[in-house]
Parts: sequence; structure tokens; C-alpha cells
Amino acid sequence: QLIELVQEIHDLRQPSLLVAVDQEGGVVQRFKSEFTVLPNMAMVGEAFEQNADRGLHLALDIGRVLGHELRAVGVDFSFTPVVDLESSNIAIGRRSFHRSPEVVCTLSRALATGLGEMGMQAVAKHFPGHSGVVDDPHFDLPSDDRPLKELRLRDMAVYQDMESQGINAVMTCHVVFPNIDK
Repeated sequence: QLIELVQEIHDLRQPSLLVAVDQEGGVVQRFKSEFTVLPNMAMVGEAFEQNADRGLHLALDIGRVLGHELRAVGVDFSFTPVVDLESSNIAIGRRSFHRSPEVVCTLSRALATGLGEMGMQAVAKHFPGHSGVVDDPHFDLPSDDRPLKELRLRDMAVYQDMESQGINAVMTCHVVFPNIDK
């Protein structure tokens, strides 16, 4: 049924419309039936802290599984990886790899590599980051009062070298930045 739906969407016009899904593992897995249940990214970060090679391989394998399963049903890309830094943000929670921008970059690169090996693009989210707010932007409009300099040093640091991470697209966050949005 899913394969037929995706094919119908692709057949609507030429060039084909792209089909995307929010399938990142953990609590955000839109497709469940006949798809692998994947861990949240915080577990990958914890594995990395215990053994860097193990964490890297886990991120790579998750990317491969995601890419393989989604491409098998015709989906063009998934909105993953989450590159928000670990924080007290309600919406992100255990969806984040880690609190360190360097670790997030390393693990998101591995996940994106796995996706790429399966012919799928990665879409990093949520630019410029949720770590300065607690509220869930799906229900409220959070406001992050941090200055741009602080955002660049922490949250935005993971976006500095996206191309080398195999990531060519970004999803924005739903947060107001009053010190930037003037």
C-alpha cells in the first residue's frame, strides 16, 4: 500500500515530486509496520561515549537501515539527522545525539554516510537549534534570547561543515530569536 502511494505521487508529473518522511528513529518513526524499530539518537551518543568506534558504527548502520528501508518503498529522503544539541528542550529530548557539537557532527556524518550509501540524502534539523529553549514549538512559540555569537559557538557550529558531513539540506526550527530577528 505504501509503495503504491509513493509511486502514485511520483507518477503525478515529470520531473517527479519528491516524497519525504520524518523517520529518524526513537519516538519519530512515522512508518512502523514492516520497518525496523530504531533507537533514539541519544542512545547512539551514549554508545559513542563508551566506545567511539561502536557509536560510529551504530550511527552508520542506522543510516544504512533507514536509507535501505525507505528507498525500498520509494521514499526520496527523510528529515534526519537531528543535529540539535542535547538540552532540556521538550521536543528534542532523546532525539539529540549529544551535548557536544563535535560529537553531533561526527555522528551525524556517520548517519548521513549510511543514508548516502543507500542512495538517500540527509536533511539536518532544526536550524539554528533548540538548545536555548525548553518549550515544544509544536504547541508554543519559544523565544531564544541568546546573542548570535553564542548561537554560532554552540548550536550553529554543527552546520559549519555540512557538506563534508554529506548533508546538503536543512530544516529550520520554529523558534523566535529576538536578538537576531530584528
